[in-house]
Amino acid sequence: MVPFVLNNALTLEKLGKVIRQRRKQLNLTLEDIESVTGISRKTLIKLEKGGDVRFSTLTTVISFLGLRLDLTEQSKKLLEGQEETGDGDWY
Repeated sequence: MVPFVLNNALTLEKLGKVIRQRRKQLNLTLEDIESVTGISRKTLIKLEKGGDVRFSTLTTVISFLGLRLDLTEQSKKLLEGQEETGDGDWY
């Protein structure tokens, strides 16, 4: 699997570009991905353009393309409760 580090600079648009580049690198069409994953061509286009899609859709496509999302050390600390996330209020 090819790692793709998830960090603060990551945006949906950047992630979409990475997914599109990887798809083209593998010489796959949107139809190829649709036929295997069941994710519609319309949704795949939306994903590649940086649109908001379901997390399960994102992870399915990433996995199919041999990519993975990695959390940074800072993110891992947040998940483990070792770093302050702000004032503690949730709204």
